[in-house]
Amino acid sequence: MREDMALAGFDDVPVVRESAPPLTTEALPLTETGEQVIALASRAVGCGALPGTRIEGDVVLRGSIGAPPGR
Repeated sequence: MREDMALAGFDDVPVVRESAPPLTTEALPLTETGEQVIALASRAVGCGALPGTRIEGDVVLRGSIGAPPGR
């Protein structure tokens, strides 16, 4: 891996733990997210715009990121 590059993803699928280096990721609660999407879509039928919602996730730090250059 280049030392001047950092990479992060989201969803924390199992394969990212096994990559070299392991990928830093945002772990999201997929079941909760799906439930909220269905609830929002059900309420929005016929009314136009969907209201916003916030899903909390957890950052999982792994080897694909490091300190910024010069630190």
